[in-house]
Amino acid sequence: MKKFRKIVLMVVLTLCMGCAKQEVNIKEDKILILYFSVTGTTKEVAEKISEELDADLFEIVCKEPYTEKDIDYTDANSRAYKEQKDDSSRPAIADMVDLSKYDTIFIGHPIWFSKEPRIIDTLMENYDFSNKNIAHFCTSGGSGIETSDNNIKAYVKDANWLGSRCIKDKDEICDWLKELGVK
Repeated sequence: MKKFRKIVLMVVLTLCMGCAKQEVNIKEDKILILYFSVTGTTKEVAEKISEELDADLFEIVCKEPYTEKDIDYTDANSRAYKEQKDDSSRPAIADMVDLSKYDTIFIGHPIWFSKEPRIIDTLMENYDFSNKNIAHFCTSGGSGIETSDNNIKAYVKDANWLGSRCIKDKDEICDWLKELGVK
């Protein structure tokens, strides 16, 4: 029985070596922090990550800017409420960024109705993230990153997924960057 367990363990280890996360040395990479923020919370996190990594920063801005009334999640008539309930909603982005010069991209956003805002879906559908290193972060008053994480991963199948985090406090940013192996 011991010999059988040893063989099974060797097979499992061999199989897992093929699915291990690709080693990435992004210290030499050109890094972009790509984020969407309406209230400024996600912007603060993005700026801190940019500062820590000496990375470029690009804010995703909606062609039709959101107002405070637009993001009132308690109002079923608010713009954000309607967009989030409509799977086909894709708010237009004001300006696009050239991703070709970046190796590593951090994508950040707030959580709206337990997932990424629809403008993030617009972004993900209009860019090719193939062969990029991708890290994903969000800010949230209560919801987790799980649904958003799965949605973002689906868009970046041909990228190297570094990891993700729902940032509740700016003090955890450096720890997360260390976990990712980028700091």
